[in-house]
Order: sequence, then C-alpha cells, then structure tokens
Amino acid sequence: MIPGFEIIEKLSGNELYALDRARRINTDEVVLVKTARPGAAAWLLEHEFHFLKELSIPGVPRLFDLIRRDRDCFLIMDDGGAEPLQKLLKSGPLGLESFFKLAIPLCGILAELHRRNIVHRNINPHSILVNSLTDEPKLGDFFLASRAS
Repeated sequence: MIPGFEIIEKLSGNELYALDRARRINTDEVVLVKTARPGAAAWLLEHEFHFLKELSIPGVPRLFDLIRRDRDCFLIMDDGGAEPLQKLLKSGPLGLESFFKLAIPLCGILAELHRRNIVHRNINPHSILVNSLTDEPKLGDFFLASRAS
C-alpha cells in the first residue's frame, strides 16, 4: 500500500519492480507508481530518481517524487495515459506501420540522451511506454542508466 495513493490499474512488472497506475487521494491526479519488489534493491529506484529528476527530455517521463516508507520505495511519475509496450504486444506483433510510428520517435529520444552522454542500458518492451491514443512512445526504466565519459 502506498501512502496517499489508490491503485487504479496494475500495468506491468518484473522481478525488480511493479508498475501501477494510481490516483493521488488528496488531488485526484493520476500518476504512474513504480514500486520496488520486496527483496529487490530499492537503491535502483533511488538511482533512477536522482539520475532523472533534473532531466527534461521529451519522451522521458517526468518524475514527481520518491517515497520511502520503512523498507518500501516508490517512484512517482507522470502518467500521460501510457501503457507498457509489453502489454500491447500480448495481442500480437506490431505491424510495420505501427513499428515505425514507435521506432522513429524512440530513435529521437535515444539521440537526445546520447547527445547528453546518457546511456540507457535497458531498452526492452517493459521500458517503453506507449500512449494508445497518440502512439507517442516514452522511454522509462532508467535504473541502469549511466553517463558516458
């Protein structure tokens, strides 16, 4: 349970974290909440938060807060109506047109990251969020990201 939030929908997850859509109880704002799994390294979410909190790049979710409670760690970020690409792929592979609608903007996001000497290091269908209304992709999961020297 996340203090001050109500889970609306479970979106995805892996062995390290769960990604949920939630509503802030005091403002009704809808956000994404990434929760470190029990036993997983919460410092990965802390790394992601500190890495991205000052970064403003179109196509990268805005981070709002990092909440620590006892041994739990929650990363709060902008929702934007996105779904993990992994969830969308459950209905089958993308057609060629849909693929390019995602691939071309993702290349632009990666180009901007690389221009700033940032290496993502974890691009996969779980780390790509897609707005199903606009087909706009966002690249998330920066917990392994680093700065190139």
